[in-house]
Amino acid sequence: MSIYPLLQDLPAERLTLPAQRVHARRMEPIAERVASNVDAWRRRRGFSQERLAALSDMSQPALSRRLTGEVPFNLIELPAVCRALNVSVLELLAEEDVAAPTANLP
Repeated sequence: MSIYPLLQDLPAERLTLPAQRVHARRMEPIAERVASNVDAWRRRRGFSQERLAALSDMSQPALSRRLTGEVPFNLIELPAVCRALNVSVLELLAEEDVAAPTANLP
């Protein structure tokens, strides 16, 4: 007996893969803030995505997925990104606009 007739009776959302459902979710506000701040610091430092990815020991596509909010940064990646950008985790969690230039930029 084939399972295909049984699959026809299932709703479409039951047939999607878990990874497809994950991408439909919106990131938590703190994860969005971290991604935004990483990208702002990346630009401030004059790093391309390729350069930051290499310094953070990740691939450029992986970094891009994090910067666009498709996937949040994890606790293993954040310290490497902080070292590459020469910032603290607290600076990546900051709510103020880090994209604005400051006079005493490290």
